[in-house]
Amino acid sequence: MKKLLSILSLIILTGCNSLSVTNDQIVNTLNTVIQLPVIQNATFKVTDGCTDSTLNDIEFCDSLEAKDSYKTSVVDDACVDAAKAIQDSENFLIDETRKACKSGCAAVDWTCNDCCSKGCQSASDSAKSGTQAEYDATVAACGYLDITGGYDFKLKSVTGVGGLVVTSATMAGQDMNDFFVNLTLTIPSVKAIAHYKIWQDPIPAISGDTSVEAKNTPVTATATLISAGKDVYILQIDTLTITIPDNLYDSNELLEIANILAIDINYLTGGLVDLNKIFEDWANTFLANEIISILNDELKNYPI
Repeated sequence: MKKLLSILSLIILTGCNSLSVTNDQIVNTLNTVIQLPVIQNATFKVTDGCTDSTLNDIEFCDSLEAKDSYKTSVVDDACVDAAKAIQDSENFLIDETRKACKSGCAAVDWTCNDCCSKGCQSASDSAKSGTQAEYDATVAACGYLDITGGYDFKLKSVTGVGGLVVTSATMAGQDMNDFFVNLTLTIPSVKAIAHYKIWQDPIPAISGDTSVEAKNTPVTATATLISAGKDVYILQIDTLTITIPDNLYDSNELLEIANILAIDINYLTGGLVDLNKIFEDWANTFLANEIISILNDELKNYPI
């Protein structure tokens, strides 16, 4: 039985082609094709009606957006501050009265175990209890103010994806006459332009654009070398995965805005996490499919 299996294995192996293509040939061919004008200038639209995009200038036309708003009721601070000012004024007069009272007790206290001073203090404590009760009642009657706030984050454009570079190719298996390849790639420099609008009443909204540049963004891909004749193969990209940078915004800039508007920075950070996730999903579906389609259309013309 073992001898029969060995014979069958030998027949199968000798029936399969051996690969004459080297890893360097795969890397060089793919890098050559990526930089062709037909690839660099190929256009697509991120969404209907949007400006044409190329790999080096991707326009989103407000299609990638994360936004949220809130409304909360808080006690009218002006009303509370006024009540506190009245209490402080009344307590000041009570303290002055207690001091004057105690100043005249020296002639009496020694005869009655400080009875005079104790009486002054008791009257003061009772009066302050009255001012506290008055303050509590006033605050309880203070009205409430509605405060609204929120954020709107949009990714406007991304440049530099056309600089995609293949750094290595590794054989990963064989299916009859076709061979599977794992590819590692990098995008040397990607610049994202993003818009923000952040607000919390009664301060006017703060809005603007910010840019973040990511260096050496990692990309992985799988491909197939499809036999096109004796010792001739066509490379076909099968999958592409882009690792998106963690932060599309300048965190220091957002922290400064959060401080100005008195917004919890964690609230804004949650919005950025949402936008990053939206961008990541888009990059690894729509963008990955566009890159694969553009490259495969031209790779047919570059047999290895």
